[in-house]
Amino acid sequence: MPAVAEVRQRGFMCGIELGGFPVEARMGHQVTLEARRRGAVIRPLGDVVVLMPPLAIAQRELRTLVEIVGEAIEAAAADYAAATPLAA
Repeated sequence: MPAVAEVRQRGFMCGIELGGFPVEARMGHQVTLEARRRGAVIRPLGDVVVLMPPLAIAQRELRTLVEIVGEAIEAAAADYAAATPLAA
């Protein structure tokens, strides 16, 4: 995904670093809002979206979580691009 700069993982915890956005855009926060609209609660640390699913999560639920996060990143990046014509 163009909006993702790096993905880091330790055990079951994952950090998805968003890149190419100014700090003022608060993209990590924007992605979490988009994810909540889709039914997942995640949290940002700046522009790093943190996933910490429970160890007992079902494979289907984990797949749904990852799909929601992907959709949320795409939506937040699209909203930013639409609001900032020079960002493209």
